Amino acid sequence: MNNSIFHIILAAGFSVSAFGQSPAFAGRKNVPDEVRQIRLIQDDAQTGITSKIYELKYVKATDIRPFVENAVKRYDSQSRVERVNYFSAKKNWLIVSSGPEIIPLIDDLIAKIDQPGKLDEFGSVIEGTGVTRISYTPRYRAAQDIVNIINGALRTGIGAAYLNAETNTIYWKDDVASAKAILAWVQRLDRPVPQVNLRLNYYEVRESKLRDIGVDYLAWKNGPGLNLFAAGYDAGKVFSNEAVLQLLNGAKQFADLAKNFSTNWSYGGFFTAPQFDLSFVRLLQQSGNARLVSNADLTFLNTPLYGDGSDVTRTYYAELTPSYQNLKKDDDDRTDVVADQNGTPAVALKITNPVICFGTQTGEVDSIGMVPATGDFYENNRTGGVIFSYNLGVNSVVERNNRGDELSNYARIDGALTLGFKQEKLLGSYVKETDVEQTIGIPFLSRIPVLKYLFGTTTTLKEKSYIIVTAEARLVHPELLPTPPVSPEVVAEELN
Repeated sequence: MNNSIFHIILAAGFSVSAFGQSPAFAGRKNVPDEVRQIRLIQDDAQTGITSKIYELKYVKATDIRPFVENAVKRYDSQSRVERVNYFSAKKNWLIVSSGPEIIPLIDDLIAKIDQPGKLDEFGSVIEGTGVTRISYTPRYRAAQDIVNIINGALRTGIGAAYLNAETNTIYWKDDVASAKAILAWVQRLDRPVPQVNLRLNYYEVRESKLRDIGVDYLAWKNGPGLNLFAAGYDAGKVFSNEAVLQLLNGAKQFADLAKNFSTNWSYGGFFTAPQFDLSFVRLLQQSGNARLVSNADLTFLNTPLYGDGSDVTRTYYAELTPSYQNLKKDDDDRTDVVADQNGTPAVALKITNPVICFGTQTGEVDSIGMVPATGDFYENNRTGGVIFSYNLGVNSVVERNNRGDELSNYARIDGALTLGFKQEKLLGSYVKETDVEQTIGIPFLSRIPVLKYLFGTTTTLKEKSYIIVTAEARLVHPELLPTPPVSPEVVAEELN
């Protein structure tokens, strides 16, 4: 029964639909064109945001921003207030972004606040015990270290410090009393980093005598001596070859050959041997005395006495590489006087973990235990010093072979030192005396006392060296020229 009713209703629906649509389609061509508008109204509970710029004439945008921001935030939490400062033109603006309904109220609020008045020490017309913002650019210290000190120990609960890494500028805000106290502390903490200039003085007195006597057998053997057995014989006349051929033809002609040899022509010749001239004779002596004075400057920072897990060993190096003359052979066995080419430093100093101690007089230390950081204090300080561990290496030539190549001797001194400012103190001394004799020649024959000079070369080197290394320390201030060292006057008097 239900199915029958459904089919009847469906059939009726189709018939009504067809009956109702026929007049509409039939008369559509006579209906004029119409334009219909559909408007969709949607309310998602969002507030429209509009922005407005306010140019301030008397007050700072930084001072009134908290008041304006609190007002617009109460209207809508999405509201924003920004400040724009144009320091060169001494102008500043406030940009307010909030709902259009509250903008007229903000106009009235800013108009009442932006009024002329008496400026305080910070250039503000608004007085009170509210939050104050101060900026400071350090001269000697890293701004990040000072920010860590402010946030860790100096600020109050409502204060905070920030860093502008691009300009190395610190910004902090706090109540007026705390902000001023922080500024005083920051100015005291912003002092030059303790650093010392260490002057390394090197004194050397050297006496040397080089004697080279004999025959350069090695150069001759590798040169003309390679043809040692190339001996030859040359006959006197060309026609003697014909006589030799006749001799080979038969013994009966020997009598005629002997007769012809004795009466008609003479026979002569010479032997040839490898070349030997004075270029292979070594007869040379070099003697000299040298007095060498040189110095090197090394500047280092103070080593922190605390350990935070990230500190490493502070190591500093200084090297002295004087240039000496040396007799050296080239590939063609030509002897020249050249400078040493090995580049090994004569003195190498390594300093580890220096600690700088400031010496003060009575009344120079203030009530909180800080020493002065002025230029006069740095220039006149003589009671302080520096403590460090050092490694001193001295490299000297002991022997040279026949081609001038050097054999060096290395001495190392390890120690620790307390060095006072503007005082020259001995780091180490080294005395060396060498007597070297070297013979290059024919085996066994070069050992005969006198004949050894005919079968080889004997090189004798006698040398005495006295090396003294001293050091002196001076405080370094970044805004002052270096103070004159102590050692130059002593050296000048000694050389005169």
